[in-house]
Amino acid sequence: ALGFGALGLLVMGIVPPLSQAVVASFLGYATPACRIAFPGRIVPRLVFDDSAWRRMLSRHVLTVVAAPCVARLVLFAAGTGLWLATRSSGDGLSVFALAIGLLGLLSFLISTAPFLPTQGRRWLATPFARPNPWTAGGGYRLHALILSVFWLAAVICILLVAAGALQ
Repeated sequence: ALGFGALGLLVMGIVPPLSQAVVASFLGYATPACRIAFPGRIVPRLVFDDSAWRRMLSRHVLTVVAAPCVARLVLFAAGTGLWLATRSSGDGLSVFALAIGLLGLLSFLISTAPFLPTQGRRWLATPFARPNPWTAGGGYRLHALILSVFWLAAVICILLVAAGALQ
């Protein structure tokens, strides 16, 4: 199970950034260089030269920022579906699918948090044209707070459903 978990972390470190680069390329923004990095010296992930992405229109930024979040959600759904289909066999494929599903959900929830410096904050900052809505005044901070409360409520609901499923 530990090996499949490590393989799942590798998949989660490659697929979401790759989907972001593919979407940016599809929208006409070049991705001239790619490398493998070890942020936190734990899990390898793809890192792209995103210098051309800085000139994007805001609607394109929202699409490019959403791409890895959607990829994580798709990996969660695919891993969970494959696990449900193969769990009775108890083989390595079902364990790998479960690892992908769990890691996909966990990384999706972390990456969409509006109060962390992740895609969630960048998604929130793009329409407001503010790099950090939390330090902006007035309605920006209130909007960020409301979105954070909705995010936390969604996470609590997901955890309650998971706890109910385990009983």
